[in-house]
Amino acid sequence: MANLKPLRELRNIIAGILVGCSWPSWFMLFYFDDKWKMTGPVTPGGGYIYAHVEHGGLTYYSAMQSAASHLVFPIFFLGIAGIILAPKKNMQTKKSHLSWRMAWDQDDPYHLCYIAMGISAVLAITAVYFYGHDIIKFFMNMGLQPYSDTRYLQ
Repeated sequence: MANLKPLRELRNIIAGILVGCSWPSWFMLFYFDDKWKMTGPVTPGGGYIYAHVEHGGLTYYSAMQSAASHLVFPIFFLGIAGIILAPKKNMQTKKSHLSWRMAWDQDDPYHLCYIAMGISAVLAITAVYFYGHDIIKFFMNMGLQPYSDTRYLQ
């Protein structure tokens, strides 16, 4: 049987990076989205032309704000992929008619997943803080377009 320890360690590192980048990005989205909703105009103008409707409130975003809020949302699913990818042991599942539950122990004796998660979380926060506008502009140049919630406007 082949030695699968290097593969397990690589999976732990990749899972840690995915989860470490996704969770800070998700919480930063909530922070910036709340900040933009409170300071954004309720009528279009001055570059704020992309409608954003959330819980019945209408705010207009700039192109950068709209693209950023719609770019960070899929990053959450990278964290879910990291959780699925991480090696597990002693898995237990319980299910009933209305629920399903799964518990496991992390198969990471060297704590590589947690180390990679911490390092990538710090790097993700630093990258968004210092280079957030440049990252969004790059993705907008690659084809990511701002999105307007005009289907709610009448």
